Amino acid sequence: MFDVTRLVHLTDPNDPSAVDAVVDRIRAAVDATPHRCALVQPTLDGVRNGGDVLVHLRFATQGEWEGCRAAVESAIGGPDVRHVDGADYVPGSARASWSGSRTGSGAPTVYRTLLLRVDDSAVPDVVERFEREMLRMPPHVTSMLSWQLSRVTAATGASEWTHVWEQSFIDLDGLLGQYMAHPVHWGYVDKWFDPESVEYIVKDRVCHSFCALPSQSPANPKEDGVRRSDLHPDVEAMLAALEAGFPDVTQYPAAELREIIASRRAPLTRTPDMRTARDVVIDGPGGDLVLRVYVPHGDPATRPVIVFAHGGGFVFCSLDSHDEFCRSMAEAVDVVVVAVDYRLAPEHPAPAAMEDVYAAVCWTVANAATYGGDPTRVAVAGDSAGGNLSATVSLAARERGGPAIAAQILLYPVIGDDFETESYQRYGVGYYNTTKAMRWYWEQYAPDGRDSELVIPTRATTLAGLPPAVVVTAELDPPCTEGEEYARRLAADGVPVIEHRFDGLFHGFLTFPQLSLTAPARQELWQLIRRVLDPAFGASGDESSHTHAATGA
Repeated sequence: MFDVTRLVHLTDPNDPSAVDAVVDRIRAAVDATPHRCALVQPTLDGVRNGGDVLVHLRFATQGEWEGCRAAVESAIGGPDVRHVDGADYVPGSARASWSGSRTGSGAPTVYRTLLLRVDDSAVPDVVERFEREMLRMPPHVTSMLSWQLSRVTAATGASEWTHVWEQSFIDLDGLLGQYMAHPVHWGYVDKWFDPESVEYIVKDRVCHSFCALPSQSPANPKEDGVRRSDLHPDVEAMLAALEAGFPDVTQYPAAELREIIASRRAPLTRTPDMRTARDVVIDGPGGDLVLRVYVPHGDPATRPVIVFAHGGGFVFCSLDSHDEFCRSMAEAVDVVVVAVDYRLAPEHPAPAAMEDVYAAVCWTVANAATYGGDPTRVAVAGDSAGGNLSATVSLAARERGGPAIAAQILLYPVIGDDFETESYQRYGVGYYNTTKAMRWYWEQYAPDGRDSELVIPTRATTLAGLPPAVVVTAELDPPCTEGEEYARRLAADGVPVIEHRFDGLFHGFLTFPQLSLTAPARQELWQLIRRVLDPAFGASGDESSHTHAATGA
């Protein structure tokens, strides 16, 4: 993603007709662009501070913006505009993404943008400390629903802006009454923004607040009840069945939801057949922890081992829900699979599930040989929420000096809680896994804070030193963009990565063997897993990125 923010100062901001004329002119120009998100709004009365009209645009790439920059900036300028401050930036590039949507808080109505200029003579360590501390502030302010800190690529206006600080609030009182009066807020302002402070680093700032009207929200292609017309007919049929039959997870207590989902699951077939499929109880961080160990037929000297964490929004699913998938993976890749029946939210919030999977990895390394597994080739894998747990366990092992994990296999992983990405905007309604459900899952798993890298892996300062990775995404899945961005960040930090997107497919498709496109997709996945488990993978900087088309009539 690539974002553009402009704070427009008008020649006569007190003339409502002049303000409306500027807003209409800019909106007309923006409508002709290939934007993914567009907000053009006048400042709320009584809170003007650094601009009378805000223009905030999001594009898929910087190239899209450059292609329409001249037309948009021409519309922003004119004799009725006195001055423009602005920034171009990659959203969340200060190692953070949108974080929030607090339980029971409702939708935000007020959005605030600050352009900041951090002292260009400050050493990088100080700048990074400033960024970290800014991002520790919002969890203390319950009226703030989301926040994002980004580093500026190119600045416009009165100062060489270096950072963009974006926030949303439940209402105007939440901004002016609660946030502005909060002692934590003033503590950071006094520390970083006050010229009298020894840690004074923010040399200039300009801000803008406005009411985020629903009419300005990005369009969702399903809002009119129509999915994309180019989907494979089997995908359309499956999505229609899932949309009709899968419960609205937000309407049930967790225990009841688990019973509903389990009651609709087909009986276990226990296929493919395994030489051994045995439940083992070990000592876990929260008591007894059940693992299911799958050993395929055949008798090689040793096999790699995959510790598998199932999906289910951190709230539901079990060893049985993913039994067929684990058996198929064990047989096709010729690996031992150790599936983990980790503790579920909300009864056991983060990081309980991660700690259970970490304990399972430690046990597996110590006991792999008993099942014909190679303790030096133990990988982690998971789908959806399990992909998150695989990523965070890899970070925990690195930080704790724990077991050397051979690979991390992330299948349409739930990496973070940024609900403003392109894939959330495109596929957040009508494609089985919804934005509404994803918000609810995060509220169950991590209701009290998501600052830790052991909850959201992108919180890590660096991903260097993590195991080689396979990151598989599905085009029609709301978390698709965040998975792709995580793969790119892994690669940028020197981790060998295979990034593979299955186009035309939806969240969870790998565990629907009845779907005609699942079997060929699995064959591709098995090849990717074999490749990343090869000890030679990544020795020469091996990386790749490719897609799989599954659309068409």
